[in-house]
Amino acid sequence: MTAESVATAAPPGPVTARRAPLLTNVLWRVGAALALLFVVLTLAFFATALLPGDAVGAVLGRNASPERIAQIRESLGLHDPILVRYWSWLTDAVTGDFGASLVSGQAVSDILGPRIWNSLVLAGIAAVILIPTAAVLGTYAGANPGSLADRVISSSTLAFLSMPEFTLGALLAYLIGVQSAGVIPAISLFPAEVGPLSDPRVLILPVLTMVLVNLGYAMRIVRAGVAETMRSEYVKMARLNGVPERRVLFGYALRNALAPCIQSVSFVLVYLIGGVVLVETVFQYPGIGLQAVNSTLQRDSPVILGVTALIAAVYVVVNAANDALIVLVTPRMRGTR
Repeated sequence: MTAESVATAAPPGPVTARRAPLLTNVLWRVGAALALLFVVLTLAFFATALLPGDAVGAVLGRNASPERIAQIRESLGLHDPILVRYWSWLTDAVTGDFGASLVSGQAVSDILGPRIWNSLVLAGIAAVILIPTAAVLGTYAGANPGSLADRVISSSTLAFLSMPEFTLGALLAYLIGVQSAGVIPAISLFPAEVGPLSDPRVLILPVLTMVLVNLGYAMRIVRAGVAETMRSEYVKMARLNGVPERRVLFGYALRNALAPCIQSVSFVLVYLIGGVVLVETVFQYPGIGLQAVNSTLQRDSPVILGVTALIAAVYVVVNAANDALIVLVTPRMRGTR
């Protein structure tokens, strides 16, 4: 047997053996995420298409002539079989073309474009404030379970967590917005195309509402992860070996609590991007959530489908990234699906 054949038959090294299941796991999760997105888009289309009543007639109003209604239905392809319409919509949606609004005739992408930016600004600022705050409070409470600080942090954040967004938002709008005599706007009224950065004050109450509502959940996940690792055997051994408490917390406990921390971050991002409907509606903030509510009331199905597709895509991308990161930082999960 030659040296070349021996080299060819040699088993893969330990690094390659470790990378293979890791890559397979990540690819499997990405494929599952894409399949889920396809299912959500399919269900959204058929749920919208099969709604009772005539959406075109509802949008045009009672005074619209039958000829006008028939013309609009023909231009939208509503006389085609539903499977033909579904395939046409899906192939266009993949390229970012969601059609035109039934109400304004404007392209759905043009309607949603500035509103997506407005929602991203709102969610991004809330995330920048929320994630570090939850990490600090959760770490401190988890490192000192049962202490006075732990009880105060847990009970206060739980109180905000138990309040619905519309209740807390309305309360803040009155206590801060109305009582400040307009210094802090109670309603975030501004043209969608202008954006909130033209007057950052319109962001204060929506951001505060989103932070307070989600702080309890994110903080408790971090707290539980840190508290569990602080009770683990390797942390006890580190303390017995004289490792300083600060190093035990930041070098051992936090590093092994990364998985629940990532889960809390992914939940926060998913909510802030996709679940801002109530917050934007309470403050009339012109983002994608408020647009979803208005389009639903107007039965503007192309815009509804566009909003649904965007929110579903965000959910899938964030959850897929969350799963991949957890696999990367948790060795015991690299061989599981």
